[in-house]
Amino acid sequence: MSSLKDKMKPSAKTSTEKTASVSESFRTPDSNEPAMKPLNVRIPKELHTQIKLYAAANDIKQQVLVAQALQEFLEKRA
Repeated sequence: MSSLKDKMKPSAKTSTEKTASVSESFRTPDSNEPAMKPLNVRIPKELHTQIKLYAAANDIKQQVLVAQALQEFLEKRA
């Protein structure tokens, strides 16, 4: 049985593994994706858990779920 400490040790890279360069580490957005801006808000812990579980169960990113919910909210009130 391996311990947690053993699992945390870095593994040796094989000769076939390539280390990504800094420029390769950043994702280039698709041309059809809208420009994104961060939005930091405080929400109740239970609501965060519900968002996280719903997003995981429906294979959707949390940021997409929240953006869609806000869009629907604003459309109903316009």
